[in-house]
Amino acid sequence: MKNADERKLRPFQNSDSKTVLSWAKDETVYYRWCAGIIGPWPPGMQDLHFSGNSDAYIYEEGDTPLGMFTVRWSDDSPVVMRLGYVIVDPARRNQGIGRAMIEKALELAFDHYRAEKAELAVFEDNLPAIACYTAVGFQPLEGRSESYSINKKKWNCIVMQKGREEQL
Repeated sequence: MKNADERKLRPFQNSDSKTVLSWAKDETVYYRWCAGIIGPWPPGMQDLHFSGNSDAYIYEEGDTPLGMFTVRWSDDSPVVMRLGYVIVDPARRNQGIGRAMIEKALELAFDHYRAEKAELAVFEDNLPAIACYTAVGFQPLEGRSESYSINKKKWNCIVMQKGREEQL
């Protein structure tokens, strides 16, 4: 297996849609990934389109996609980069890929986009994702939360943030 130094980011292409959508193996994984913003479960195999203010990236090893995420400027602050749509190939979970991908996303946010802070929202019951984000230095923002209505139920998110000065 190659090490994380040999992995890279590249811009998402429409041809990645089928692969990325296949990673959402069940309804819970799908809604944890996109909160239904892309559409209801089950997703069609359409091309994924993210909002015009988002840039999507594939994290890959060689030509093999390992994960995906988006970045966009926060609606609340011009110096905060928002990460979203974070997903890892389920066949590659528990191998440190999520953490390595988020570290690359932070480098992108701080070095390329010149953001002062990076933030994301994670569903409060998604304990593996919370552990991953905490491991790379994200901390919950007190008093900040988000929620989504999914299948007539309220799904609550924790908003987490990391500053450039806290970068490892």
